[in-house]
Amino acid sequence: MSDAVAAARAVLDVLATGDAAAADHVLAEGAVLWHNDGNGEAPAKDGFAGAAGLHAMVEGLTVDEISADPTASGAVVRFELRGTVKASGHRLHVSNCMFATCEDGRITRIDEYIDPTFLSQLGL
Repeated sequence: MSDAVAAARAVLDVLATGDAAAADHVLAEGAVLWHNDGNGEAPAKDGFAGAAGLHAMVEGLTVDEISADPTASGAVVRFELRGTVKASGHRLHVSNCMFATCEDGRITRIDEYIDPTFLSQLGL
């Protein structure tokens, strides 16, 4: 396994545990996070803060890795989030894809493509 794949998997740990600091050890200083939701770039650490809120909204949240592969500049990881939305009792099932750009085994940039149904499945 490449260092970049291991670093990207640490980001999945943030989602799986709700612990925004779970990937601190693999983030380069100034690492940025971009989502396809139109909100632009943000410091990666700020973007991870929502992980705890996701656990507050979803019972039994799991993160299932579909694939994790090294790329020329880092790693690409496809994953699914599953659980039960507490407010509605509906099942959550979203498919996401993350591209992590790495230098020396540390993430400098994350481009995450989020399932367009994610917010509506949460009832937001």
